Amino acid sequence: MDGGCPNLTSITVAASNPAYISLNGVLFDINETKLLQYPPASTNESYSIPGSVTTICDGAFGGCTSLTSVTVPNSVTAIESVAFADCPSLTAIYFQGNASSAETSVFDGDTNATAYYLPGTSGWGATYLGIPAMMLVPDSLLVTIAPSGAVSAGAHWQVDNGAWQNSGATVTNLSVGNHKVSFSTVPGWTTPTNQTVSISVNSMATAISIYGAQTGSLQVSISPVSAPPVGAQWQVDGGVWQNSGATVANLSVGNHTISFSTITGWTTPTNQIVTINGGITTATGLYASQTITILHSFNGFNDGSSPNSVILSGNTLYGTTDGLLAYGGTVFKVNTDGTGFTNLYSFSNSNGGLPNGVILSKDTVVWQSGETLLKVVYPSFSENVEASRPNETSAVLCLFHKDKIKIVWSGDAPMQVVGEKCADSLPHLLHGPHHGGPIDRKKPDFKEHIEKLTPEKVFVSVGTSNSYNLPSGDYLKLQASRGCRVICTQLTKLCDNRRQTPVLQTALLLGLRSPRRGLSCRGCMRLIMMGDSIVSDAWDAEHLNRIQSLRRPKCLMRN
Repeated sequence: MDGGCPNLTSITVAASNPAYISLNGVLFDINETKLLQYPPASTNESYSIPGSVTTICDGAFGGCTSLTSVTVPNSVTAIESVAFADCPSLTAIYFQGNASSAETSVFDGDTNATAYYLPGTSGWGATYLGIPAMMLVPDSLLVTIAPSGAVSAGAHWQVDNGAWQNSGATVTNLSVGNHKVSFSTVPGWTTPTNQTVSISVNSMATAISIYGAQTGSLQVSISPVSAPPVGAQWQVDGGVWQNSGATVANLSVGNHTISFSTITGWTTPTNQIVTINGGITTATGLYASQTITILHSFNGFNDGSSPNSVILSGNTLYGTTDGLLAYGGTVFKVNTDGTGFTNLYSFSNSNGGLPNGVILSKDTVVWQSGETLLKVVYPSFSENVEASRPNETSAVLCLFHKDKIKIVWSGDAPMQVVGEKCADSLPHLLHGPHHGGPIDRKKPDFKEHIEKLTPEKVFVSVGTSNSYNLPSGDYLKLQASRGCRVICTQLTKLCDNRRQTPVLQTALLLGLRSPRRGLSCRGCMRLIMMGDSIVSDAWDAEHLNRIQSLRRPKCLMRN
């Protein structure tokens, strides 16, 4: 039976069917003597043919992509054409009896397959139907490694910590009993777990191990925004052309080449070599227009002169200019079609001059290691320069691990901003905001913004003596009532206005310098990344025990 359903994962036959039967998802004739069809999309890696089968029919295992080994019982006497054809992962066929009568096309397309036979059986040679044939040696172990890419990359195996062996090699003269098989580490591949194999008297044990290719994803953005609409695209390793912002997944760990399409009127970015280390790797391709369009002419006076830095946000350019004198300059914006020029701020020496600094804006990755990165989530350039109050420009940074927020540094940003930018997240720690007194805490919708994210801990950096009467007791109690563990760096009169000694001097316990002034409450905190989780240092429980003695510990109160 020639398989015409490549996505078939299992076969089911009605119990009343007079001609066919299904065993474990495999199709047989009613007498179970003919194996008619193995589901080609089954994810099983090995299969043992039942001992009642005498014939493996035409194309029975054809196109099976996951199958790595098959055991053929000594009852099989005939194998029909292309029975095992086009099985790319098939590495071992274990025959329990004599060489079966078979068509020469049985293993067509199986470039990695080897036939193994037992001592004392007949009809075997150095090859069998075009693939290598090897005798199974008693008191020995044969291990096959897949896929072939891992073998080519240097994958080996060893038994009982002995010499490293190639895939398909046999270790002989092993004692009867259990033995440990382990595997070498190969860059870019996930090492299989150790296996325990049992050696029986006068028998050969076999094992198959699968290395997993380590992969990651690549996302490429194309700038400026006017380039993609006229055909700017990118591709990785000469593959399918992708649009700006698209992500290509399942790329092998290692170096890959990004190239860009050629479009009339634009200079094509040069190829880029990027390294995939797992997780998402990002890159940007910058096209340069070969047509110069004047968006605005600066007069050198009220709108500045010599624009020296710009940043694109949507369809708006934001930038800075110099002044005619040794001071002055402006911050401006203009739409990419030349409309909407606005002088956002002018400098006149008394308030500074010559603005030319670099601003970290939204989506800037400050640091990255593998799947862990520190990224700015607020503000964008436009949100920064158009903010009405300084606190509204305070950056919010998040530590991400596998695309999940683990830590939020909120600076002095309003709680509304923190809630919107970190909505539905479950961070280990929220720092602040604004020393435990968010600037929008008196607004009617404040609680609504707090509830948009659920941190395990809220860490408040505050001094014992501060002129703002921070932290806010209502804010601490509100977070505590949600089940968050609230922690302050220093003790303030809000919790105890009589105490003159530190609660816990964590800096000394961690071997760090103590603060020059103020009374330590929790002090500093050391966080450690362990796997996918963040754990605190060993002093959380001790701190919780000590703050019980404070007069009014707001971090333990509930609204």
